[in-house]
Amino acid sequence: MKKKIVILVTCGGAYHAPGIINHLKKLKKINTKVISTDINSDSIGKYFANYFFKVSEGGSRSFINEIISICKKKKVDFIIPFSDEEALNFSKNIDKFNKIKVKVLVSDYKITRFVSNKLSLMEFIKKEGIETPKFYSPKNINEVNYALKMLGFPKKKVVFKPINQRGGRGFRILNSNFDEYDEVTKKKKEFFISKERLEKIILKRKFSSEFILMEYLAGEDFNVDVLAKEGSIINYVAQRRLEPKHGSLEKGMVDKDKKIKKYLEDIFSKIKFDNLVNLEMAYQKKNKKGKLLLYEVNARASAPIIISAKAGYSLLENAIYSKIGVKISNKRVSNIKMMRYWGEFFLN
Repeated sequence: MKKKIVILVTCGGAYHAPGIINHLKKLKKINTKVISTDINSDSIGKYFANYFFKVSEGGSRSFINEIISICKKKKVDFIIPFSDEEALNFSKNIDKFNKIKVKVLVSDYKITRFVSNKLSLMEFIKKEGIETPKFYSPKNINEVNYALKMLGFPKKKVVFKPINQRGGRGFRILNSNFDEYDEVTKKKKEFFISKERLEKIILKRKFSSEFILMEYLAGEDFNVDVLAKEGSIINYVAQRRLEPKHGSLEKGMVDKDKKIKKYLEDIFSKIKFDNLVNLEMAYQKKNKKGKLLLYEVNARASAPIIISAKAGYSLLENAIYSKIGVKISNKRVSNIKMMRYWGEFFLN
């Protein structure tokens, strides 16, 4: 007889929620019930999950209390968070969930907090001898101009990132050829910003928020999801971005680039990640030329992780199996392409 498992999945209002929920409801070796939660009482996850609960914002204290109440009421076995705020909050309060025997698929709190700070992450990796994109953390306008010069601006694009923002918020690319008129006339959303506009924004705030200026990686970009146990990589699936170059991934393809595996091993030897982790990396130049460099880490499952299920090795499924004594898959990952599209859901 198959084991019965109750899985709670957060971010029920996100575009990836239906696919994730449907996959978890159909796991091969266990019977599952899936609970969806979201801050919106009428999120799309409500109509795909077995149960739905409205909860507070993921970084709040009330959020944890509400989730614990749901766990007790519905006898939850697993929690899979899909936002950085939630992952950090869960890892901070992991003892509360251990006490009620609920397994939360996150890394240790110190690691989760550490990688959430983009500057600390880059400085640590660089210190450990792992190559990173060139980066600076300017504290005044003179340091901004110096950093831009060292990064090759205006001939080269430069990345601007707040060090503590999540989900791509605040991410911009300084582009000397960018015409702000394009913002309202182009069909596709761009993340470009002019140097002049950026200076106005940060001067107005008087450098009250820390940020980094980073080398722009123009080559192939990869979204890599990893299943790990205390720093050891169990398996991973790398998805090469096809469209768009930045923002939410809409079209991607599994890529077995051998350099990715070696780079992951170097990173995981220094940071002992656990459970599901997402890393983003790219080549310096097109056609996989230049160095492959890490630019982002999310200590949680990512939205595009669903491609692993269709590629033959479901990271979500095997993450659960690894915790309940069910033999995990050793099936090889196949090359497949994923395309996202808009769909409709109708209610009477």
